[in-house]
Amino acid sequence: MPDLHFATYALLLAGLALLFIGAIDLTKRYRDSRRVANAEMELSISRERYKDAQRIGRMGHWDLDIQNNVLSWSDEVFRIFDMQREDFDGTLDAFFALIHPEDLDLVRKKYGQSLQDGKQYDIIHRIITKSGETRHVYERCRTFYDSSGAALRSLGTVQDVTEQKAIENELRQAKLDAEAAMRAKSEFLANMSHEIRTPLNGILGMLQLLENTRLNGEQHSYVEMATTSSRRLTLLLSDILDLSRLEAGKMHIHEAGFNLPETLYGIREIYGNEAKGKDIDLRLTIDQELPATVFGDEVRLRQILFNVVGNAVKFTERGQVEISAQRLHPKSDGQLLALFTVRDTGPGVSEEMMREITSPFTQGENFMIRRYGGAGLGLAIVRRLTELMGGTLAISTEEGAGTEIGICLPLKEACRAGDSPVLALSKNSRSGPYRILLVEDDAVSRAVLRRQLELRNLEVDVAGNGAEAMEMIRSGDHDLVLMDIQMPTLDGMEATRRIRRGKAGRDKQDIPIVAVTAYAMPGDKEKFLDAGMNDYLAKPVDMDKLYAILDRELNKALHAAAQLL
Repeated sequence: MPDLHFATYALLLAGLALLFIGAIDLTKRYRDSRRVANAEMELSISRERYKDAQRIGRMGHWDLDIQNNVLSWSDEVFRIFDMQREDFDGTLDAFFALIHPEDLDLVRKKYGQSLQDGKQYDIIHRIITKSGETRHVYERCRTFYDSSGAALRSLGTVQDVTEQKAIENELRQAKLDAEAAMRAKSEFLANMSHEIRTPLNGILGMLQLLENTRLNGEQHSYVEMATTSSRRLTLLLSDILDLSRLEAGKMHIHEAGFNLPETLYGIREIYGNEAKGKDIDLRLTIDQELPATVFGDEVRLRQILFNVVGNAVKFTERGQVEISAQRLHPKSDGQLLALFTVRDTGPGVSEEMMREITSPFTQGENFMIRRYGGAGLGLAIVRRLTELMGGTLAISTEEGAGTEIGICLPLKEACRAGDSPVLALSKNSRSGPYRILLVEDDAVSRAVLRRQLELRNLEVDVAGNGAEAMEMIRSGDHDLVLMDIQMPTLDGMEATRRIRRGKAGRDKQDIPIVAVTAYAMPGDKEKFLDAGMNDYLAKPVDMDKLYAILDRELNKALHAAAQLL
């Protein structure tokens, strides 16, 4: 009886064990099925996300089975080509048929190279969709091989870049339009500069001649005021052109030795009468440690200080304007640092207004109630010229408490030997006056320059164009030519080229030629020098500069002649 009970319990336990094992198996199967279902769901989600990413990026992929010539496209490729699956027979030739005829040879060539070297290629080309629309696509492709080197398949991507190409074309066109507008502006400035400078040269020249005649006090005052106004107009024109040069990146620094104290005293002298008239004390202090002769761009330094000192005198109603120049610690490369400071007791400028007036064409006051003249170019040019010269600009100002402007510029002590001394024309050892050929088509400019040169005890012949000038050079005995550029029959540049080629006589090829012209745009001087001219002077003519050029060029010629003896 006990054995029977034991067998029954054993069977019951075995049944329970089987049930438990079955339950475990069912649970495992359930979990496996859930895992598979989740994996399939995640895979489906990933596929959808991948398709979404392709749609967003407008990029599809393709797979070419090379052995069987079967080309498979993703959904996005069909969308890019605006086709349904039944529209495409899945061959490489069918794909080539959709490429723009003008780009087909390039695509075939790129793909052929990829088959040979196995390297990936990237190319942008056009396609023609089913609806006839032309699109730009960015295609990448790489070919894979088996162990024997046989090509198996090519994998690639196609991205629709039509919108990007449209934007690129718009930007390219905008750039072309901007460049055309810049050229138009430059041509307009060049024409206006020429047309303004020519009559202005006549006005200033006549005023200068008038000053040399007998005038009573009232007449002399009128001439002086007219001269001041004309020079102001000249400075304004130069500022506009200089700003154009700076913006175009065509302003260059030309270094030479010059006398620094002489430059500073000259600036003080120029503004001395205006300061005296306003009862302003204009002071100049020069550090004794600054060398008298330095090496740098004197013209740009003058321009910087002219603008800064001119503004200080113009805006200061009472008190003083102080100009100082001092030497700072030398730089490691042997340069010296010079600090030029201009302090005034004028009205000062607010911080907000200061940010505005250091930009071009901003004057810092209501144009309807302006108290001071000017075009608002001064400080903008000062800032840019200072940076161009490798210096720094600092402005300290407070509304109602005056202004202090500091300009720190790198200069060098001029230690150059061997230059031939330049003598004034009146002090040269030559017997008899020099003979100048003035080539100028404008009657007023011709009359003014001729008289001013004759006052310098020079003999002057005149020609109205380049052709006349060449004949006069061939038959005459001139020491130097002052050549206008824009003239009828034969312009000054072509006349100079012909003279340099010996067309006016082999013995006249090296005659000094100086351009005296109303052309003063960026690059003009370089063009004239490249044509063979020795120097350049822009109208309206500064007679002091002209005399300095004549002194230098004629002394060169005299020195060269002496060497031949």
